[in-house]
Amino acid sequence: MAPSSRQILLVIFPYSERGEEEIRNRALAVLGNGGTRRGTSEKRNLAYHAGRAAAAEALRAAGFSAKIEADSGYGFLRVVGQRNLFLNISHTDNIAVACLGSASVGVDIESKHREVSKVLKRVAIAEELQQLERLPFIKEEIPSGIALWSAKEAFSKALGMGIKFGLHDFVIDLSSTIHKARTRQRGPLSLTHPAVSFETFGDYVIAICSERELLNRGIEQLVLS
Repeated sequence: MAPSSRQILLVIFPYSERGEEEIRNRALAVLGNGGTRRGTSEKRNLAYHAGRAAAAEALRAAGFSAKIEADSGYGFLRVVGQRNLFLNISHTDNIAVACLGSASVGVDIESKHREVSKVLKRVAIAEELQQLERLPFIKEEIPSGIALWSAKEAFSKALGMGIKFGLHDFVIDLSSTIHKARTRQRGPLSLTHPAVSFETFGDYVIAICSERELLNRGIEQLVLS
C-alpha cells in the first residue's frame, strides 16, 4: 500500500529477552554491514540496534526495502531514496519504537511512572501548567505530565530537531483528542498542521507527532515478536 494512503505505522519492539546478535541482525536490514555501532556501553548499543530493528520492521511491513541514514547536521533519520517517507525512533528501558508515515513524524516513549514535575517547570509555559492542574490524566489513565513531556519531545523530533534545542517553545494543547501543537521554532523538517496523538503499551506512553489529517486516520500498531 502506498504511504500516502495508509495510517501512520507504529512498531513496538520489547527486546528484553532478545540476544544482542539477534537484535543486530534485525537492524542490518536498514543499516547494512557497515552500519552497526560499537564503542559505547552495551546498554546503549542494544538500544541503538533495537531502534533500527523496529525501523526495519516498519519499512518491511509497509512494503519498502530501504536503508536509513542520520542527517549530518541535526541527526534525524532519512529513508534513503524515499523523499515522501518519514521515519522516527525512540527507546526507553528495554522497549524501542519506530514510526513511519507519509508526512514528517516524531515519536517518544516514556514510562507512566517517570517523575517529570521538575522538568516540566523548566520546559512548560504557564498555559500548559494550568492545563495539567485541571487535567491530571488524559485518555486511558495517561498522566498528563508524562503526556506533555513526551509530546514536546515528539514534536521537536518531528521537525528534525531534538531536546538539545530546548522544548519550551513547543506548545501542546492537551484538551482535545488529537492534541494541537504549535511552535516558533524552525527545523530542517516541517509540518503544516502539527498535532500529537497518544498510544499506550503496558506501563508506557507513546507520543506521536505528525500532520493532524494523518493522525485523524488513526495509528496502525504492530508489536514485533
